[in-house]
Amino acid sequence: MNDVAAELSARPRVLCHRDYHSSNLIVDPRGRLRIIDYQDARMGPASYDLVSLLLDRCTEPPSLAEVRAHRLFFLEERRRLGLEPIDPDEFAKEFRLMTVQRNLKAIGTFSYQTAVCGRGATYAQFIQPMFLIVLRAAEWLGRFPAMQRAIRARIGDEIKVKLVKS
Repeated sequence: MNDVAAELSARPRVLCHRDYHSSNLIVDPRGRLRIIDYQDARMGPASYDLVSLLLDRCTEPPSLAEVRAHRLFFLEERRRLGLEPIDPDEFAKEFRLMTVQRNLKAIGTFSYQTAVCGRGATYAQFIQPMFLIVLRAAEWLGRFPAMQRAIRARIGDEIKVKLVKS
């Protein structure tokens, strides 16, 4: 995990919300989309909030094609707005590293909320799918074999069915 942290910390930084998911997006009385809950905002890699929005709190892992389409849309919007371009292949690698980091962090948070805080009904449903998402990212990267084995041991045979489907 030190390698993941070092690689991600070496990436260019942008302002990140750091809790950017659908529960923090609301529509105001005038029908305008609003973003709330900024207390964790700080600088980080461009992929951080996109990983959070696309892969946090999923009950089913999205398809690889869907995630790729969203990544490419993000990069195109950056270009359209005149922001510094990011190489799509480099961003795909960063996105997958961030997927490993961000989702393991969320799994820890959700496990704590479930086991210690008694919020199992809210958070437990996201833990298994997030393990699958981390495993898929690690496999694509061709890295972290010990982590891959640990996740497979944790989630068992369900993984074979879910990974084949996605």
